[in-house]
Amino acid sequence: MFTVVIFVDSKPRDLMGDALIAYHLEKRGVRVILEPLASWRSCLGAWKPDFILFNHLNADHLARFSQELKSYGVLSGILPNEGIFYVKGDLEFSSRKIFDNMHCNLILSWNDTHTHALIENNVIQSDQIQSIGVPRFDFYSPPWSQLYHNPSLKKSRPVVLVNSNFSCAHFHDLPAKDGDDFFSPWIEEIPCFADYRNAINTHHHAQSQFPQFVDTLIKEDKYDIYVRPHPREDPRIYLNWYASIPDSQKKHLHLADMFNITELILACDLEISCENCTTTLEAWLANKPTVGLTFAKHPMFYTQEVCSMQPECNTPENLPALVDHALANPDQPEFKNDRLAHLEKWIYKPDGKSAERAADAILHAIENRPQPKNIRLSFGTRRRGLKLRMHSAINEPYNSRIKHVTKYKIFGKKGKQTIRYRNYLKAIRPSEVKEAIDSIRHAASQQPAQ
Repeated sequence: MFTVVIFVDSKPRDLMGDALIAYHLEKRGVRVILEPLASWRSCLGAWKPDFILFNHLNADHLARFSQELKSYGVLSGILPNEGIFYVKGDLEFSSRKIFDNMHCNLILSWNDTHTHALIENNVIQSDQIQSIGVPRFDFYSPPWSQLYHNPSLKKSRPVVLVNSNFSCAHFHDLPAKDGDDFFSPWIEEIPCFADYRNAINTHHHAQSQFPQFVDTLIKEDKYDIYVRPHPREDPRIYLNWYASIPDSQKKHLHLADMFNITELILACDLEISCENCTTTLEAWLANKPTVGLTFAKHPMFYTQEVCSMQPECNTPENLPALVDHALANPDQPEFKNDRLAHLEKWIYKPDGKSAERAADAILHAIENRPQPKNIRLSFGTRRRGLKLRMHSAINEPYNSRIKHVTKYKIFGKKGKQTIRYRNYLKAIRPSEVKEAIDSIRHAASQQPAQ
């Protein structure tokens, strides 16, 4: 039996899409283990895989590890966690090798745009890359969409979902070195990223303006409003804002930080997002009307191409009229053709079969590998593997520490958002993987026989 390890970069964003790939691989007789990336060294000794699926190999230690895997006959694959490159220079930067010693047997690209660029830059051979779409977006199509239908979210009033998207704002209150380290790979490569300090301040300021837009909708008193912060934002900002709202206005206002974005989009009647945001495309996949909020239009966060395909609002007072018009005309026919072309450009095929295409490509790569697997385990590799198995046995991710576990039990997500604590919060646990795959199996079992 073949064994595949899939690294899940962010639990809220990636777990279900990766679990769906695992489901399709298991149907083909493959054993699949889902792990957080922090276990990259340990998974070799713990699971002895035939294939490891990464989110990227753009770090020196991972590039060196890919060469080690090659020497063992273990295949390396990449499923990028991003594949939509709006910012000028980003496609070029994301379509070349960062380290020459990076070895990859298979890239599962989101779209042909990225695929062609990777081939042109000699990152990979044409027979080692496949455009598959976005596995996590499969959940906007049946039968998988049933997993996210939440009747409790439907209300008697129109449901308006407002997504914030200020993922860089938290660097404003962190040590400057954190921002420097985060943006360092792009500063010299993508022109607008050289302005990252101003970009951080721009996002922080926009984040402070965001509640004003929501306040205008609250005052209308005719919508059920769900506000969902971006997962990389500090939730305390929104918790404090929500606490400041009078109780009399909270009946139809919901802070949706604990809800999955897919179930919120499937339940809403209208989706509102901020400048460049993937949730806009997700809403189009779910056939929902959208309105876009604009702020300083910094080139790192704003692209005319995507924002021109929906009504834009840069003044809070104008938002209710735009919302009412979109609710009255949910098909938004003036944008339909452009949106379809945009989806095909960036997410390949919106047909709910991206994960299935990924599974087929992975299995084909294993069955046609250039050399047999021959893993030689050192003492250190065995020790790390044992540590990973021990963490799995107590249902903790490999990067857990006693202080993180204690902090989570006391404060949960409300604890101070240090970088390491954020990484702990987004790491998957074995029980969460099992729950995800079991739910997918159940959804598949409800399908009528073909």
